[in-house]
Amino acid sequence: MSVYVDKMRLCIKSRQWPYHSACHMIADHPRELDAIASEIGLQLGWCQRDHYDLTTNKRRLAVEAGAIELEDKEFMAKLERRK
Repeated sequence: MSVYVDKMRLCIKSRQWPYHSACHMIADHPRELDAIASEIGLQLGWCQRDHYDLTTNKRRLAVEAGAIELEDKEFMAKLERRK
């Protein structure tokens, strides 16, 4: 599987995101991204073009389902290669 998550980051809470932290989940292919999103209980409509924002719990579930944890530099390189 080629689905990846970055580190949790503090973020500003809003009406759309009522949490104090978030991370991103991306994949090499949109079908893989949507498949793992469905598996961990995300609605496909929550996809933001090429990624999902995850809470701490959803990040844990994604890793348990096979998502690969990447450091910042690796994660950014994956994003750049997909463009």
